[in-house]
Amino acid sequence: MVKIKAKDVRNKVRNLKSIIEAYKKEHPKKDRDYGKYEREFKKRLKKQ
Repeated sequence: MVKIKAKDVRNKVRNLKSIIEAYKKEHPKKDRDYGKYEREFKKRLKKQ
């Protein structure tokens, strides 16, 4: 069984929320590409 630390989960959720906030500011509703959320999140996960 793999143990997952709550601290790590909270950090990843915080990163995802910051990506979403920044993306929403940059792109009005009609121009949003939701696949970009996933790509940005994967990039940041690799950096950690």
